[in-house]
Amino acid sequence: LKSKKISPLCLAIAEIGDFQSLKLLEKIEAENPDPQVQGVAAMAIAVQLRGLGDEVNNMKRRLTLIRKAIVASAEVMINGQTIAQMAEDELYIIKNLSKGRNAPELIGSDASGKACKLSDYKGKVTAIVFWNSQMQDAEYFLQLQRDLQKKMKDKPFELIGVNSDRPSQLRELQGNGAVTWRNFADPYRDLMHQYRVPQLPLVYLLDAQQRIQYIGMPGSFVELTATALLGEIKSQ
Repeated sequence: LKSKKISPLCLAIAEIGDFQSLKLLEKIEAENPDPQVQGVAAMAIAVQLRGLGDEVNNMKRRLTLIRKAIVASAEVMINGQTIAQMAEDELYIIKNLSKGRNAPELIGSDASGKACKLSDYKGKVTAIVFWNSQMQDAEYFLQLQRDLQKKMKDKPFELIGVNSDRPSQLRELQGNGAVTWRNFADPYRDLMHQYRVPQLPLVYLLDAQQRIQYIGMPGSFVELTATALLGEIKSQ
């Protein structure tokens, strides 16, 4: 734990996302004699704490850790990216992609080349689903989305995909009925990078004012949160 060569392991642990390892990272941050390693460990902790949500104290702690990482390890390079660049991404997420923030505009085109943008759906509860057909359990994912769409039929709800397959492959999935919702075609993952999507699938659920209310995996939490947000629209 006191090795000067442990920095890459810190970030690998953070990417795995196992919160049982948080104490290990905290121990490295506190006890490693190399300030640069401490800074990388602080960055890793900040990344891992992202998964604990947007509670005020958690956000403050993340910002403190990111500042430490920048001061101690800004120029450290791991996997082709400096700690300063990683910190910039984390600060962007905190500022633009946290719960309660207005979702950044998405502008692009669908698989047929027709222009589309996220703001077209303002006034509806909107689920932005980042995905592709090569990810694990893709068939189960597709069935979940079809089921969600059926349950939300005739309600002010919109399911919008951001798909990184080739447009021709996306058109084929739409043609055979596997995909029944509109998608941004994102073969170069530009929109996924805009939303700092670390892995697929990922859902951003927005309220009628397009504020982010949920970030996470597809499934029951998306449906429950969407139902609650639809209830707010109905009561207004």
